[in-house]
Amino acid sequence: MPTTQTAVLYSCEPDAAAAIAALDNLTRSAEAQGYAVRAAVADTAARCVPLPERPGWRKLKPLLADPAQDRLLVRSQTRLGWDDAHRARALDWLYEQKVEVRATEPAAWETADWIRLWANAECGPASAQAGAPPQTPAQGMCCAVFPALEANVRVARGLASQVLRSWVPVLNGVDVDMVVLAVSELVTNAVIHGSRPGDPVAVSVERDERTLRVSVEDRSVALPCPRAAGDGEDSGRGLGLVAASADRWGVIPRTDGTGKQVWLLNHLDRAHHRLVVAA
Repeated sequence: MPTTQTAVLYSCEPDAAAAIAALDNLTRSAEAQGYAVRAAVADTAARCVPLPERPGWRKLKPLLADPAQDRLLVRSQTRLGWDDAHRARALDWLYEQKVEVRATEPAAWETADWIRLWANAECGPASAQAGAPPQTPAQGMCCAVFPALEANVRVARGLASQVLRSWVPVLNGVDVDMVVLAVSELVTNAVIHGSRPGDPVAVSVERDERTLRVSVEDRSVALPCPRAAGDGEDSGRGLGLVAASADRWGVIPRTDGTGKQVWLLNHLDRAHHRLVVAA
């Protein structure tokens, strides 16, 4: 029986809303072609920024460690660089890593006969059997990197909501609304307290068979301090919401001193978790 081909998706647009909308379209196209989407990254950067310097690409690059498992799907290879020289360097690196790039909306030059195909056509995604239920991947990851602007809080919240609601069948009772609210609070804190305007903020939503993990990264080394909000105060409740939305949460300072990551985790395998805690 043929194995379903998995894919890692990458979108890059100048603003966060456009990057996430492009990622959504890319996801739909990949699933329509029979790919199982393993990870997806929305990058907010001008196309003139070289690929290695884009913060979202730096998050995606480690996900391409197993080229035999995944293909890299982009809207067009033009998203990999703003001119021929930058695209050539990106494609050369991907070729050296034996990563095959597929474009869902290729430019005319990408379909020319002289373009080298980096894998046999037989390695393409298996066609879904008629009437077969959709297969939910055993794991998944979605990440967006965007400038620290208040307008992007709503965009990040929308992305988290969309991804989490698509995973509801395997989340085993996790309160998605609470997690989305926690994401909104963490991104708000990162934008207002943890960043200068324009600094990159990253939101990641990841799951495997046993855990759901959400994280928000910013450039501030200052660690968040929980405090009790007084009556009538609008602020001071954020970390309380984070704690209420998760089984565990915490903060990881970056080892290079350039920022921190606030994370929250929920256990999906409740029975296994109870056994581990009891032991």
